Amino acid sequence: MIENALYLINTMIKTLINIALAAFLLVGIYFSMPADAKVFSMHEFSSEYLPLNERIDYEINALDSDLNGQATITIKQITHLDRDMLLIRYEGSEGESIKEDWEVKLVKDDLSPFYFELTQENEESTSNYTGSFSGKQVTINVRSTEAEPYERIFSKGRSFYLSIMLPYLLRNIECEPGDWYTFNMLRIEKGQFITPIVQVKDREIIEVPAGMYDCWKVSIKLAGKQHWGWYSCKEPHYLIRYQYPDKELNMKRHY
Repeated sequence: MIENALYLINTMIKTLINIALAAFLLVGIYFSMPADAKVFSMHEFSSEYLPLNERIDYEINALDSDLNGQATITIKQITHLDRDMLLIRYEGSEGESIKEDWEVKLVKDDLSPFYFELTQENEESTSNYTGSFSGKQVTINVRSTEAEPYERIFSKGRSFYLSIMLPYLLRNIECEPGDWYTFNMLRIEKGQFITPIVQVKDREIIEVPAGMYDCWKVSIKLAGKQHWGWYSCKEPHYLIRYQYPDKELNMKRHY
């Protein structure tokens, strides 16, 4: 009985610590967000800066390992259920064992998500996530080599995007240095809502394998981590470089 009591006390302490950490994180996000930050909702996006047929190849350069690789983004217009849609597909690989593929169907008018599929693979496991949107909810089905299949259902009471799309959605923002933006986003693999904070920092000329580009440099704070994006100043605002905490994508060519 003493062991059970100690176990319960230990569990309660861990739970209280987790709650305190979560509250601390939320308070930090609240006070770090400028009062004039603009919250974007779905109807404020359009496909104006996303060409209806496009393919871009990127080099992946690891920042703290030798797992370099390559990725391809394809965007094309399709018709699905008699509706005009955009299909965005990402295919990426790093080293010999890390792969990530995802595909999202978007309503063309406002770029709201309609369907997605995400597959992540490494040496130890493979996980697959599929999701569909209907009414006021999104259903995510998860299959993994490490656990039994399961389903998650989220309310769609507020407008949101998918976090994997953030680097490409930012092409659609009309921006000026100093401007702040924020979004409601769903992180598929974690099953949680997040609120990235985006600020246009400066204008820079950078060189990538595809050539020299005049870019807007954008700061993105996502789930407590710092990301950076460089977008061509000239329309259609190509994503020239994107820097994650552990790797960097550099444009190689576009078609």
